[in-house]
Amino acid sequence: DGFTLHDLVSYNEKHNDANGEGNRDGESHNRSWNCGAEGPTEDPEVLSLRQRQKRNFLTTLFLSQGIPMLLGGDELGRTQQGNNNAYCEDNELSWYQWTKADPELLAFVISLIQLRKDHPVFRRRKYFMGRSIRGEKMCDIGWFRPDGNEMSDEDWQAGDPKSIAIFLNGRGLGAIDVTGEPLKDDSFYIVFNAHHQPLDFTLPDSIIPQWYLVLDTSKKAPARAKTEKTPAQLLPIEDPTPRAAYGAPAEVVLAENAFDDLAGLASHICETPLGCISLTEAGKQWFRVQGELDEQNQKRDVRFCAETKVEEELVEVPDVAQDEKFAANPLVNAEPKIRFFAGTPLVSPEGDTLGTLCVVDHKPHTLTETQKEALKTVSRQVIAQLELRRHISSMVKDTTSPEISTAALSRNVISPFYKSGEKVTVEARATVVFRSTDQTGTCFPDQ
Repeated sequence: DGFTLHDLVSYNEKHNDANGEGNRDGESHNRSWNCGAEGPTEDPEVLSLRQRQKRNFLTTLFLSQGIPMLLGGDELGRTQQGNNNAYCEDNELSWYQWTKADPELLAFVISLIQLRKDHPVFRRRKYFMGRSIRGEKMCDIGWFRPDGNEMSDEDWQAGDPKSIAIFLNGRGLGAIDVTGEPLKDDSFYIVFNAHHQPLDFTLPDSIIPQWYLVLDTSKKAPARAKTEKTPAQLLPIEDPTPRAAYGAPAEVVLAENAFDDLAGLASHICETPLGCISLTEAGKQWFRVQGELDEQNQKRDVRFCAETKVEEELVEVPDVAQDEKFAANPLVNAEPKIRFFAGTPLVSPEGDTLGTLCVVDHKPHTLTETQKEALKTVSRQVIAQLELRRHISSMVKDTTSPEISTAALSRNVISPFYKSGEKVTVEARATVVFRSTDQTGTCFPDQ
């Protein structure tokens, strides 16, 4: 009995009339929310929110301790049209509609199952012991506020909390593996924002230096699977210095110039002095300068591009000095006094943001619609070049370069990273999961 997952986010009330009991049967208190419309709708905002809520519920289920219990069909988006007591319905109301299965939702569920299988921190064999036991500091779990500080007793007593973050320590499992060694895993930081507005969360300023984004339920992309190599190692881009030692073919070497050319093309199209391509995690950049710009200012402009995260399709700030997000940046209010910024994310075929293509100017600037569309076109060409490099690398034989022989671009490898103490905006009604492979310590310092 009860609503399917799809119906849980699609109906406020039960609809059991087909059962022949005047809608009196079945539970009336379903704790459900239709997200703004009862039952089927074509409203894109309602449909998008419903999908996000499904991902929220599924993430909470699969990343919780214990044995996940998923109703068959929920991974496919099965509906009973609001009937929460369909025991007597042997018809399309209770059957699996295979042709109407939701492939995106199924892929999301599969990725959650794999994430859970990969990480024993979600499958603990012992109960959590908390922060303090008989005076000894135990850090297997921590509960945090959006500002990055630990929850206090007063916070727990608050009547209407809308957000919380949980730290799961991969070094605090308190178990041994099959070889008799202490069982260790990556650590995770899970953020829940149940508010109807986006909220800024500060990652705890801890001994863990950086966090990698694994999952964001405001996006359709599946969770990123575990990898034993860092993104910088697996990106098919090698440093210019050791290039000859790798024995790479001329096609691989010459392809480096393509990124410089694309950065220059972006600069030319947008009529700005500098265009820049930044691959976030690999720490790689290519830029092209138009006109006169001294070397010191070149470095500063490129740094500004690298530090600016672009998550929307295209971001244009005509005068960054008047924008609250940028006004305090030292590169804006001091030399080189950047005034204009426009950027578009570099999105892989799998939907992952790998970096940014941006242009900057030292005077206020506005792009035309044609320039905006052209900038997005160039960003797609950057991705095409990266994919070409991946295919070339896979064909390289007899090389000593691990970067070339194992190069791959996939959602399992590339993920944005954030530093401890950094603020991250979490969308309304979204769950975000961060992972850290750093195993240097087990505790957060006293707040």
